[in-house]
This record gives sequence, C-alpha cells and structure tokens, in this order.
Amino acid sequence: MDLVVKVKEAPTGNIQLGGGYGSYGGLLVSVAVDDRNIWGSGINVGVKAERSELTSNYSFSISNPRLNDSDFSGNFSIYTTDMEYNDYTTMSDGISFGLGHRFTRYISGGLSYGYSANSYKIAEDANTSLIDTYYFQDYTKSSVTANIKYDDTDDYYLPRKGIMVTQSIEKAGVGGEANFIKSRTTFGAYKGLEEYVGFDLIARYKARLFFDF
Repeated sequence: MDLVVKVKEAPTGNIQLGGGYGSYGGLLVSVAVDDRNIWGSGINVGVKAERSELTSNYSFSISNPRLNDSDFSGNFSIYTTDMEYNDYTTMSDGISFGLGHRFTRYISGGLSYGYSANSYKIAEDANTSLIDTYYFQDYTKSSVTANIKYDDTDDYYLPRKGIMVTQSIEKAGVGGEANFIKSRTTFGAYKGLEEYVGFDLIARYKARLFFDF
C-alpha cells in the first residue's frame, strides 16, 4: 500500500500595523513583527515600535523554548521608552535575559536578570516650585527574578480547560541604585461551556496579587 501524505505548515509569524488617537498623546502609530518559528528553527523573535506625539517605545526580543532540543529555555530582550508629560519627560532603557527549565509536564521555573537606566528631564518652562525634585532623581535598577509556574491548560493560545498559577520573586539592588523585593502572583482558571450552552463559550477567571518590600 502506498500512502501519500501532504503536510501544510501552519503560519507562525504575523505583522501588525495599528494606530489610534488619544486626547493627551495625540496620534499613535505602532508596528509589530513576530515569528514563533523563524526559519524553522523553533526560535521566537519579536520587534515592536510605537510612536506618538508624546511617547515612543521600541523593543526587540528573542527566545528559544527548547535550547538544543532540551527541557531548558532561554530568552533575551532589550527596549527603550520615552514618555513626555506636561512638565517633565521620563526615559528608560533596559535589557534582560533569562534561563528556564521544564521540570514536569505541568511545572516549569526559571531565573532571569534585568537592568534598566531610568532618567527624568524637567521642561525648561516648568514651574519647579510646584515639583518635588526628590521624586525625579535618575536611578538604575539591577534585579534578579526567580519564578515557578504550574499550567495544566489544554491549549497555549486559547485554553478551554485547566488552571495556570505563576509565582515570582524579584530582588532589586544587585548592583543598581533601586533596592526592593517584589512578589507577583497570578492565577487563571478556564472552563469550556459548549456542552451546556450549545456553542463555543469559555468562562475565564484571572487574578493578580503584588507585594513590595
């Protein structure tokens, strides 16, 4: 018996062009390009650019969910942002990279490092008597983040069953000027209701909890 098998690769990349208008920021234009399997390598790459009259945001990220076909994953990202307010402008440039590992089918964890340089620029015509310059001091942040995740959902992009719980602890002060500990907890539960209502309907519940020390 001869079998003829035809394989059609699903699309893995997309290009997004967007725009909008806000009463404060004015006209906004955004361009984003990402590919979840660039050149068939299994590597995810994303580039994003946003620009308005008062804001700008540019970022690049790359990640590999299976380093050398193993249970380890790696990621790297870099960004720069500017946001102009009435009397001042905030500027932030940052970089981060991390390493993750899949321990079981549902449990994974990782460790990452991030560094950012944050600065402020007071407008020349600003009334400095009304501004507390204590809150506008330039600073750097150097932090390490550890996270663990439990995920037994049935689909990565559109889950209809299961729960997802993530816990992370970020420690800043590893060489930078900012010094704090931040805990982040996220929870998500999904339940498909098609058997009850006769069409594809998904009930979702999400919650987030933050603590700073």
